[in-house]
Amino acid sequence: MFFNVVSLVLIYSFFLTIIYSAGKAGNYYIFKFKNLGFGEFGILGFVIIYFLILIVHFFSSINDYFIYFTYLILVTYFLFSFKDFLTELKISKGKFSIIFLIFIILSITNNHHDDLYIFQLPIINYMQNYKIVFGLINLNDFIGQGHSFYEIMSFFKVPIFENRTYFLLPVIFLNFFVIYLFEKLKEEKNYFIKYFIFFIIILLIVRFSRSKEYGTDLPILCLLFYIQLNFLSFLNTKNYQFFLKSILASLFCIVLKLYGITSLFYLLAFIPILKKDIFKIFKEKRILIFLISILFLTLIKNFIVSGCLFYPISKTCLAKENISWAIGKEVAQERNEFYNAQVKGWRAYTKNINGGEF
Repeated sequence: MFFNVVSLVLIYSFFLTIIYSAGKAGNYYIFKFKNLGFGEFGILGFVIIYFLILIVHFFSSINDYFIYFTYLILVTYFLFSFKDFLTELKISKGKFSIIFLIFIILSITNNHHDDLYIFQLPIINYMQNYKIVFGLINLNDFIGQGHSFYEIMSFFKVPIFENRTYFLLPVIFLNFFVIYLFEKLKEEKNYFIKYFIFFIIILLIVRFSRSKEYGTDLPILCLLFYIQLNFLSFLNTKNYQFFLKSILASLFCIVLKLYGITSLFYLLAFIPILKKDIFKIFKEKRILIFLISILFLTLIKNFIVSGCLFYPISKTCLAKENISWAIGKEVAQERNEFYNAQVKGWRAYTKNINGGEF
Protein backbone atom coordinates (compact mmCIF):
# COMPACT_ATOMS: atom_id res chain seq x y z
CA MET A 1 0.00 0.00 0.00
CA PHE A 2 2.79 2.43 0.95
CA PHE A 3 4.62 1.70 -2.30
CA ASN A 4 1.47 2.35 -4.31
CA VAL A 5 0.83 5.69 -2.58
CA VAL A 6 4.44 6.82 -3.05
CA SER A 7 4.33 5.78 -6.70
CA LEU A 8 1.10 7.69 -7.24
CA VAL A 9 2.53 10.84 -5.64
CA LEU A 10 5.63 10.64 -7.85
CA ILE A 11 3.62 10.01 -11.02
CA TYR A 12 1.13 12.76 -10.16
CA SER A 13 3.97 15.21 -9.53
CA PHE A 14 5.68 14.18 -12.76
CA PHE A 15 2.52 14.70 -14.85
CA LEU A 16 1.96 18.05 -13.13
CA THR A 17 5.48 19.09 -14.10
CA ILE A 18 5.08 17.94 -17.72
CA ILE A 19 1.83 19.85 -18.21
CA TYR A 20 3.12 23.00 -16.51
CA SER A 21 6.27 22.95 -18.66
CA ALA A 22 4.24 22.50 -21.86
CA GLY A 23 2.08 25.48 -20.96
CA LYS A 24 5.04 27.65 -20.04
CA ALA A 25 6.87 26.79 -23.28
CA GLY A 26 3.70 27.38 -25.32
CA ASN A 27 3.21 30.78 -23.73
CA TYR A 28 6.85 31.74 -24.32
CA TYR A 29 6.90 30.81 -28.00
CA ILE A 30 3.27 31.38 -29.07
CA PHE A 31 0.84 33.23 -26.82
CA LYS A 32 3.03 35.78 -25.01
CA PHE A 33 0.40 36.28 -22.30
CA LYS A 34 1.62 38.38 -19.39
CA ASN A 35 1.33 37.89 -15.65
CA LEU A 36 0.29 34.22 -15.74
CA GLY A 37 0.50 32.06 -12.67
CA PHE A 38 1.13 28.36 -12.14
CA GLY A 39 -2.54 27.48 -12.57
CA GLU A 40 -2.97 29.20 -15.93
CA PHE A 41 0.26 27.69 -17.25
CA GLY A 42 -1.24 24.29 -16.43
CA ILE A 43 -4.46 25.03 -18.33
CA LEU A 44 -2.40 26.20 -21.33
CA GLY A 45 -0.34 23.01 -21.01
CA PHE A 46 -3.34 20.83 -21.81
CA VAL A 47 -4.02 22.92 -24.93
CA ILE A 48 -0.42 22.65 -26.12
CA ILE A 49 -0.25 18.89 -25.53
CA TYR A 50 -3.48 18.35 -27.46
CA PHE A 51 -2.15 20.42 -30.37
CA LEU A 52 1.11 18.48 -30.34
CA ILE A 53 -0.46 15.01 -30.45
CA LEU A 54 -3.04 16.24 -32.96
CA ILE A 55 -0.26 17.01 -35.44
CA VAL A 56 1.85 13.94 -34.69
CA HIS A 57 -1.06 11.51 -34.99
CA PHE A 58 -1.52 12.34 -38.67
CA PHE A 59 1.89 10.77 -39.33
CA SER A 60 2.56 8.39 -36.46
CA SER A 61 1.04 6.68 -33.46
CA ILE A 62 1.54 8.32 -30.08
CA ASN A 63 4.13 5.69 -29.29
CA ASP A 64 6.63 5.33 -26.47
CA TYR A 65 9.48 6.91 -28.44
CA PHE A 66 7.50 10.09 -29.05
CA ILE A 67 6.10 10.20 -25.50
CA TYR A 68 9.39 9.71 -23.66
CA PHE A 69 11.36 11.98 -26.00
CA THR A 70 8.84 14.76 -25.40
CA TYR A 71 8.99 14.07 -21.66
CA LEU A 72 12.76 14.54 -21.81
CA ILE A 73 12.46 17.89 -23.56
CA LEU A 74 9.81 19.20 -21.17
CA VAL A 75 11.62 18.04 -18.03
CA THR A 76 14.82 19.66 -19.29
CA TYR A 77 12.90 22.86 -19.98
CA PHE A 78 11.46 22.75 -16.45
CA LEU A 79 14.88 22.29 -14.85
CA PHE A 80 16.33 25.26 -16.73
CA SER A 81 13.38 27.46 -15.78
CA PHE A 82 12.89 26.22 -12.21
CA LYS A 83 13.62 29.67 -10.75
CA ASP A 84 10.70 31.05 -12.74
CA PHE A 85 8.40 28.46 -11.17
CA LEU A 86 9.15 29.81 -7.71
CA THR A 87 8.23 33.35 -8.78
CA GLU A 88 5.23 32.38 -10.92
CA LEU A 89 3.54 30.57 -8.05
CA LYS A 90 1.34 33.39 -6.78
CA ILE A 91 0.14 31.68 -3.63
CA SER A 92 2.20 30.64 -0.62
CA LYS A 93 4.08 27.37 -0.74
CA GLY A 94 2.08 26.22 2.29
CA LYS A 95 -1.27 26.80 0.55
CA PHE A 96 0.07 25.15 -2.61
CA SER A 97 1.14 22.11 -0.57
CA ILE A 98 -2.29 21.80 1.07
CA ILE A 99 -4.07 21.95 -2.30
CA PHE A 100 -1.62 19.42 -3.71
CA LEU A 101 -2.19 17.07 -0.76
CA ILE A 102 -5.98 17.29 -1.12
CA PHE A 103 -5.82 16.32 -4.77
CA ILE A 104 -3.42 13.50 -4.04
CA ILE A 105 -5.99 12.10 -1.60
CA LEU A 106 -8.70 12.47 -4.25
CA SER A 107 -6.48 10.61 -6.70
CA ILE A 108 -5.92 7.74 -4.27
CA THR A 109 -9.68 7.28 -3.83
CA ASN A 110 -10.46 7.77 -7.51
CA ASN A 111 -12.22 5.00 -9.43
CA HIS A 112 -12.32 4.16 -13.11
CA HIS A 113 -15.30 5.51 -14.98
CA ASP A 114 -18.14 3.22 -16.05
CA ASP A 115 -17.28 3.85 -19.72
CA LEU A 116 -13.71 2.59 -19.31
CA TYR A 117 -14.01 -0.36 -21.71
CA ILE A 118 -16.64 1.15 -24.01
CA PHE A 119 -14.56 3.96 -25.45
CA GLN A 120 -11.97 5.34 -23.00
CA LEU A 121 -9.36 2.59 -23.27
CA PRO A 122 -10.21 1.84 -26.95
CA ILE A 123 -9.44 5.47 -27.85
CA ILE A 124 -6.24 5.52 -25.79
CA ASN A 125 -5.01 2.20 -27.24
CA TYR A 126 -5.89 3.31 -30.77
CA MET A 127 -3.91 6.54 -30.38
CA GLN A 128 -0.88 4.72 -28.97
CA ASN A 129 -0.77 1.91 -31.53
CA TYR A 130 -1.94 3.41 -34.84
CA LYS A 131 -1.71 6.67 -36.69
CA ILE A 132 -5.01 8.18 -37.78
CA VAL A 133 -7.31 5.61 -39.44
CA PHE A 134 -9.85 6.41 -42.15
CA GLY A 135 -13.37 5.37 -41.16
CA LEU A 136 -12.42 4.14 -37.70
CA ILE A 137 -15.87 5.15 -36.51
CA ASN A 138 -17.35 2.13 -38.30
CA LEU A 139 -15.73 -0.12 -35.67
CA ASN A 140 -16.89 1.90 -32.69
CA ASP A 141 -18.98 5.01 -33.23
CA PHE A 142 -18.07 6.38 -29.79
CA ILE A 143 -14.56 7.00 -31.12
CA GLY A 144 -15.86 9.50 -33.66
CA GLN A 145 -17.66 11.69 -31.15
CA GLY A 146 -14.83 14.09 -30.42
CA HIS A 147 -13.59 12.75 -27.09
CA SER A 148 -10.37 14.72 -27.42
CA PHE A 149 -9.52 14.56 -23.72
CA TYR A 150 -8.98 10.80 -24.10
CA GLU A 151 -6.58 11.58 -26.92
CA ILE A 152 -4.67 13.78 -24.49
CA MET A 153 -4.67 10.88 -22.00
CA SER A 154 -2.84 8.72 -24.55
CA PHE A 155 0.21 10.94 -24.04
CA PHE A 156 0.44 10.13 -20.33
CA LYS A 157 1.92 6.75 -19.54
CA VAL A 158 4.88 5.61 -17.49
CA PRO A 159 6.86 2.34 -17.47
CA ILE A 160 5.41 -0.50 -15.36
CA PHE A 161 2.12 1.33 -14.79
CA GLU A 162 1.50 1.92 -18.52
CA ASN A 163 -2.05 3.31 -18.97
CA ARG A 164 -3.23 2.61 -15.45
CA THR A 165 -2.61 6.24 -14.41
CA TYR A 166 -4.73 7.89 -17.11
CA PHE A 167 -7.51 8.62 -14.57
CA LEU A 168 -5.24 11.25 -12.95
CA LEU A 169 -5.65 13.70 -15.84
CA PRO A 170 -9.12 15.15 -15.03
CA VAL A 171 -8.05 15.51 -11.39
CA ILE A 172 -4.84 17.29 -12.44
CA PHE A 173 -6.82 19.64 -14.69
CA LEU A 174 -9.04 20.56 -11.74
CA ASN A 175 -5.93 20.92 -9.57
CA PHE A 176 -4.50 23.54 -11.94
CA PHE A 177 -7.87 25.31 -12.10
CA VAL A 178 -8.23 25.47 -8.31
CA ILE A 179 -4.69 26.84 -7.98
CA TYR A 180 -5.62 29.43 -10.62
CA LEU A 181 -8.69 30.40 -8.55
CA PHE A 182 -6.63 30.92 -5.40
CA GLU A 183 -3.95 32.81 -7.32
CA LYS A 184 -6.57 35.11 -8.81
CA LEU A 185 -8.26 35.48 -5.44
CA LYS A 186 -5.00 36.72 -3.95
CA GLU A 187 -4.41 39.36 -6.66
CA GLU A 188 -8.01 40.41 -7.36
CA LYS A 189 -9.20 43.67 -5.80
CA ASN A 190 -12.74 43.68 -7.19
CA TYR A 191 -15.04 42.29 -4.49
CA PHE A 192 -17.67 41.04 -6.94
CA ILE A 193 -15.06 38.89 -8.71
CA LYS A 194 -13.79 37.69 -5.33
CA TYR A 195 -17.29 36.58 -4.31
CA PHE A 196 -17.74 34.84 -7.65
CA ILE A 197 -14.50 32.93 -7.13
CA PHE A 198 -15.69 31.85 -3.68
CA PHE A 199 -18.94 30.67 -5.29
CA ILE A 200 -17.02 28.55 -7.82
CA ILE A 201 -14.87 26.99 -5.10
CA ILE A 202 -17.92 26.12 -2.97
CA LEU A 203 -19.72 24.69 -6.01
CA LEU A 204 -16.76 22.47 -6.86
CA ILE A 205 -16.57 21.21 -3.28
CA VAL A 206 -20.31 20.50 -2.98
CA ARG A 207 -20.98 19.17 -6.47
CA PHE A 208 -17.76 17.20 -7.08
CA SER A 209 -16.95 15.87 -3.63
CA ARG A 210 -16.94 12.28 -4.89
CA SER A 211 -13.75 11.57 -6.80
CA LYS A 212 -15.44 9.35 -9.36
CA GLU A 213 -17.25 12.41 -10.69
CA TYR A 214 -13.97 13.81 -11.99
CA GLY A 215 -14.75 12.78 -15.53
CA THR A 216 -13.87 14.48 -18.78
CA ASP A 217 -16.87 16.81 -18.48
CA LEU A 218 -15.21 18.58 -15.58
CA PRO A 219 -12.48 20.30 -17.65
CA ILE A 220 -15.21 21.89 -19.78
CA LEU A 221 -17.00 23.16 -16.68
CA CYS A 222 -13.71 24.63 -15.44
CA LEU A 223 -13.07 26.28 -18.81
CA LEU A 224 -16.56 27.84 -18.81
CA PHE A 225 -15.87 29.33 -15.38
CA TYR A 226 -12.46 30.43 -16.65
CA ILE A 227 -14.08 32.33 -19.55
CA GLN A 228 -16.57 33.97 -17.19
CA LEU A 229 -13.77 35.13 -14.89
CA ASN A 230 -11.84 36.48 -17.86
CA PHE A 231 -14.92 38.42 -18.96
CA LEU A 232 -15.39 39.93 -15.50
CA SER A 233 -11.71 40.87 -15.40
CA PHE A 234 -12.03 42.41 -18.85
CA LEU A 235 -14.98 44.53 -17.65
CA ASN A 236 -12.85 45.70 -14.76
CA THR A 237 -9.59 46.42 -16.60
CA LYS A 238 -10.40 46.52 -20.37
CA ASN A 239 -7.26 44.41 -20.89
CA TYR A 240 -7.50 42.79 -24.36
CA GLN A 241 -5.52 39.78 -23.16
CA PHE A 242 -8.59 38.49 -21.28
CA PHE A 243 -10.53 38.35 -24.56
CA LEU A 244 -7.76 36.40 -26.26
CA LYS A 245 -7.58 33.89 -23.41
CA SER A 246 -11.37 33.48 -23.56
CA ILE A 247 -11.25 32.70 -27.29
CA LEU A 248 -8.58 30.07 -26.70
CA ALA A 249 -10.54 28.50 -23.82
CA SER A 250 -13.76 28.51 -25.88
CA LEU A 251 -12.11 26.75 -28.80
CA PHE A 252 -10.61 24.16 -26.47
CA CYS A 253 -14.09 23.57 -24.99
CA ILE A 254 -15.48 22.82 -28.45
CA VAL A 255 -12.53 20.57 -29.27
CA LEU A 256 -12.98 18.55 -26.07
CA LYS A 257 -16.70 17.92 -26.55
CA LEU A 258 -19.24 19.27 -28.99
CA TYR A 259 -21.53 20.73 -26.33
CA GLY A 260 -18.61 23.01 -25.46
CA ILE A 261 -19.96 25.18 -28.28
CA THR A 262 -22.13 26.81 -25.60
CA SER A 263 -18.98 28.70 -24.60
CA LEU A 264 -19.44 30.88 -27.70
CA PHE A 265 -22.35 32.63 -25.97
CA TYR A 266 -19.91 33.96 -23.39
CA LEU A 267 -17.71 35.36 -26.15
CA LEU A 268 -20.69 37.29 -27.54
CA ALA A 269 -20.71 39.32 -24.32
CA PHE A 270 -17.36 40.84 -25.30
CA ILE A 271 -18.61 42.24 -28.62
CA PRO A 272 -20.70 45.23 -27.41
CA ILE A 273 -17.78 46.38 -25.28
CA LEU A 274 -14.96 45.75 -27.76
CA LYS A 275 -16.82 47.05 -30.84
CA LYS A 276 -14.18 47.69 -33.52
CA ASP A 277 -11.38 46.64 -31.19
CA ILE A 278 -12.47 43.05 -31.71
CA PHE A 279 -10.48 43.10 -34.96
CA LYS A 280 -7.25 43.64 -33.03
CA ILE A 281 -7.01 39.88 -32.97
CA PHE A 282 -5.68 40.04 -36.54
CA LYS A 283 -2.62 41.80 -35.15
CA GLU A 284 -1.97 38.82 -32.85
CA LYS A 285 -0.65 36.70 -35.71
CA ARG A 286 0.88 33.87 -33.67
CA ILE A 287 -2.27 33.36 -31.62
CA LEU A 288 -4.51 33.66 -34.69
CA ILE A 289 -2.47 31.10 -36.63
CA PHE A 290 -2.56 28.74 -33.65
CA LEU A 291 -6.35 29.07 -33.28
CA ILE A 292 -6.98 28.50 -36.98
CA SER A 293 -4.55 25.56 -37.06
CA ILE A 294 -6.03 23.73 -34.09
CA LEU A 295 -9.58 24.18 -35.44
CA PHE A 296 -8.68 23.21 -39.01
CA LEU A 297 -6.67 20.14 -38.01
CA THR A 298 -9.40 18.99 -35.61
CA LEU A 299 -11.99 19.21 -38.38
CA ILE A 300 -9.73 17.24 -40.73
CA LYS A 301 -9.21 14.62 -38.01
CA ASN A 302 -12.97 14.34 -37.47
CA PHE A 303 -13.60 14.00 -41.20
CA ILE A 304 -10.98 11.28 -41.68
CA VAL A 305 -12.24 9.25 -38.74
CA SER A 306 -15.98 9.60 -39.40
CA GLY A 307 -16.74 11.39 -42.66
CA CYS A 308 -18.31 14.16 -40.54
CA LEU A 309 -16.98 17.50 -39.37
CA PHE A 310 -18.96 17.20 -36.14
CA TYR A 311 -20.41 13.73 -35.50
CA PRO A 312 -23.28 13.05 -34.76
CA ILE A 313 -24.66 16.23 -36.40
CA SER A 314 -25.88 14.66 -39.63
CA LYS A 315 -25.79 17.94 -41.58
CA THR A 316 -22.00 17.98 -41.21
CA CYS A 317 -21.67 14.42 -42.56
CA LEU A 318 -21.24 13.23 -46.15
CA ALA A 319 -23.34 10.35 -47.45
CA LYS A 320 -21.80 6.88 -47.45
CA GLU A 321 -22.44 6.71 -51.22
CA ASN A 322 -20.05 9.62 -51.73
CA ILE A 323 -17.30 8.53 -49.32
CA SER A 324 -16.84 4.84 -48.65
CA TRP A 325 -15.36 5.19 -45.17
CA ALA A 326 -18.03 7.60 -43.85
CA ILE A 327 -20.49 6.56 -41.16
CA GLY A 328 -23.29 8.10 -43.20
CA LYS A 329 -26.03 10.62 -42.50
CA GLU A 330 -28.57 8.01 -41.40
CA VAL A 331 -26.46 6.54 -38.60
CA ALA A 332 -25.45 10.03 -37.45
CA GLN A 333 -29.10 11.06 -37.32
CA GLU A 334 -30.04 7.97 -35.30
CA ARG A 335 -27.24 8.61 -32.81
CA ASN A 336 -28.28 12.25 -32.54
CA GLU A 337 -31.89 11.26 -31.85
CA PHE A 338 -30.67 8.83 -29.17
CA TYR A 339 -28.76 11.63 -27.42
CA ASN A 340 -31.75 13.97 -27.64
CA ALA A 341 -33.92 11.31 -26.00
CA GLN A 342 -31.27 10.71 -23.35
CA VAL A 343 -31.09 14.42 -22.51
CA LYS A 344 -34.88 14.48 -22.12
CA GLY A 345 -34.75 11.68 -19.54
CA TRP A 346 -35.44 8.60 -21.65
CA ARG A 347 -32.76 6.46 -20.00
CA ALA A 348 -33.84 7.45 -16.50
CA TYR A 349 -37.46 6.69 -17.39
CA THR A 350 -36.55 3.29 -18.87
CA LYS A 351 -34.50 2.41 -15.82
CA ASN A 352 -37.34 3.41 -13.52
CA ILE A 353 -40.02 1.26 -15.19
CA ASN A 354 -37.71 -1.76 -15.53
CA GLY A 355 -36.75 -2.08 -11.91
CA GLY A 356 -33.35 -0.39 -12.17
CA GLU A 357 -32.28 -1.96 -15.46
CA PHE A 358 -32.10 -0.45 -18.92
